[in-house]
This record gives sequence, C-alpha cells and structure tokens, in this order.
Amino acid sequence: MLTEKYKAELDNKGARDNPIVTEISPLANYFPSEEYHQDYYINNSNQGYCAFVIAPKLEKFKKVFKEKLK
Repeated sequence: MLTEKYKAELDNKGARDNPIVTEISPLANYFPSEEYHQDYYINNSNQGYCAFVIAPKLEKFKKVFKEKLK
C-alpha cells in the first residue's frame, strides 16, 4: 500500500520526534465539506491558526519531500 510506504518513509527520515501511529484504512462514508472550507489555507494563510500551526508543518513537509514536489 502506497500510504504505508510513505508513512514508513516519514518515520525513517525523522519527520517527527515520535513514530507515526495513525491508522491507515480504506475510505468509507466520505462527504465533502462545505465550499467555504475548501482550500482554507490557500484562502486564509494570514489567519493565526494558518500562520502559526499549518505553515510550520508545511515547511517541514516540503523539506522532507522536496524531491517529490514539483
């Protein structure tokens, strides 16, 4: 499963201080959120939560997966 591969890759690269313990399971009962929630970070990147919580996580993600990003 590709997701398990990437989960292991994150662990091996030390992307987090502790191992990832998130369960990866098939998607079921999915309903898209309301339109105003779509692309929230892109549309609200200056909001406090986006600037102080999401932005640092994105930077870390970009650093770990730089060779996979276009």
